[in-house]
Amino acid sequence: MLGGAGTHDGWVGAAAADRRETLVKNLLQVKKDHGFDGFDLDWEPVNDEDRQPLRALAEALRAAAPDMIFTLPVGWINTNFPTWTPSTATSRRCSTGSTS
Repeated sequence: MLGGAGTHDGWVGAAAADRRETLVKNLLQVKKDHGFDGFDLDWEPVNDEDRQPLRALAEALRAAAPDMIFTLPVGWINTNFPTWTPSTATSRRCSTGSTS
């Protein structure tokens, strides 16, 4: 996992258009050096203004390493906020098509 709570400003800086290529290059080197199959890009929180740079980063990683596994936050649920409840989490899960 890369990032997490408290790393928002670092993501914003590293994924900026003028630094993104270097970030991708460095991530791919870390992946190679450590034998990783991918990364979890844990950019928290994803504010409206962060969507474009996060998407651009994801697209740059995919273009540079098409077979790499990576995950990123989409419709995140943070249990640190008082509005979270188990029923809210359940209602936001993706359907698997199962009827059980």
